[in-house]
Amino acid sequence: MKKILTNTFLGASIALISTNLNGQEIFSKIANGGKNDANKVASAYAGPLLGALGNNLNNGWYSTADPLKLGRFKFELNVPLTFPDASQKTFNVNDLGLENIVPAEPKDATSPTAFGSHSSSANLNVVKKFNGQTTTLTTIELKGSSLPVLPMINPQLSVGLVFGTELMFRYLPSIDIKGFKTKYWGLGVKHDIKQWIPVIKQLPFSLSFIGAYSHMEASYDFGNKLIPVDYATSQFLNLDGNALVDPKPNLANQKLTLTTNAWNANLIISKKLPIVTVFGGLRLLGTKSTLSFDGYFPINTIDTRPTVDQLPNANLGKTANAAIENPMKVEYNKTSFGINAGTRIKLGFVSILVDGTFVPGGFSSITSGIGFGFFN
Repeated sequence: MKKILTNTFLGASIALISTNLNGQEIFSKIANGGKNDANKVASAYAGPLLGALGNNLNNGWYSTADPLKLGRFKFELNVPLTFPDASQKTFNVNDLGLENIVPAEPKDATSPTAFGSHSSSANLNVVKKFNGQTTTLTTIELKGSSLPVLPMINPQLSVGLVFGTELMFRYLPSIDIKGFKTKYWGLGVKHDIKQWIPVIKQLPFSLSFIGAYSHMEASYDFGNKLIPVDYATSQFLNLDGNALVDPKPNLANQKLTLTTNAWNANLIISKKLPIVTVFGGLRLLGTKSTLSFDGYFPINTIDTRPTVDQLPNANLGKTANAAIENPMKVEYNKTSFGINAGTRIKLGFVSILVDGTFVPGGFSSITSGIGFGFFN
């Protein structure tokens, strides 16, 4: 169970750094383009995955508009599945306004995102000009994960309070497995607004406002995976290639950090039948995610030193080792409007949930779940 939870909560991070067998090297190679280009490519590649992650955090908060009565409670395990559309699986490299990263071939201008195909790839060359010559520092092979959907597991406890109010809690303690760490919490409230509306409060349905906020942190420690095999014997130059860096940068401290905040505001209506409850409503969904790559990442540069130890530099114009600190910080921030519909089947102390959310121009999803407790 712990492994399942870890995989679902770290799904975004795993997909980002494991899109092929050399996944840990992808972002180190992107960093060769410098911070400006690297952030543009990383944002286009990882942005859809960050959006889908926030969408999952926003789903599964309710299965009825009827708040739990005072003293009643339930525990649920909800599984939201967010589906990317075709526009979220590729991006056009030529639209990014890059300076140092170029498609190796015209066909490589269309690149997969992290959601894109794993069987096809785009090769991007990182180039640098010196003395009228253009040198390719490295080639980035961008592949997707072929993930058809991004899953998650949301454990949730709900408690009924007074005045038609229900509090909802989500929490997962810190998990640390093989360099992956994560923690997650969420808080939501459901309030019966129908009780305050004359005439409407007499009608046979439930109407509530539901608001919720989630916070998730995940990280991955690269360890020594990106340290070059010749690190001990190599010299390192600065980014401009015109000076030796001594002591060498510490390449054992690379870290990927992901922080996601998600919020949702919902107006939900439901109708309770003997076993089945049907519900639907309007949703406002917000996501803000930050994905950063911290530490020194090894890259290539051009040796531009005219002399070394007062002698002509035999390596002038050739590639040399360098390192870039904190090369990428990808930020995703979006607010969307959606519509939602679903059903809940109640069998004694057990309930089963299935619902769907459609977000025009955003991420649509399906959520299923099971609950246990003292329901209304």
